Amino acid sequence: DERGMLRHGIINGAIAGDDNQTIPCACDRIELIDRSPSNRGVLAKYTIDGNSGVMDADSGEGLIQPGYSYVNPYCTLKGMYFIVGDGTHFGAYDAATMEEVASPTDARTLYQVREIIDKRDR
Repeated sequence: DERGMLRHGIINGAIAGDDNQTIPCACDRIELIDRSPSNRGVLAKYTIDGNSGVMDADSGEGLIQPGYSYVNPYCTLKGMYFIVGDGTHFGAYDAATMEEVASPTDARTLYQVREIIDKRDR
């Protein structure tokens, strides 16, 4: 909830004392996506002050920094990508390498970005 996560003193199924504490969240929202196509682990979409990005959910490392109103996975037969944008201009990142495939500053539509990804994976 808005206060954060409740951490309690349970270790390996046994209560380890009175160690309850609330850990504040740095994000407004975190949404698990899936396992990364690389060995990175579980990925998560996160939002801070209305701006979204992608993080490694295991380490908390920001892989795509928040700055987008639109962040969604796009899967092809050969890979997974993240399409990002502001609702008008879109770009994409390869989920395995987090390499930018199409820059959102190039004023592309969502359809154009999907075409770029599809051509790349043919």
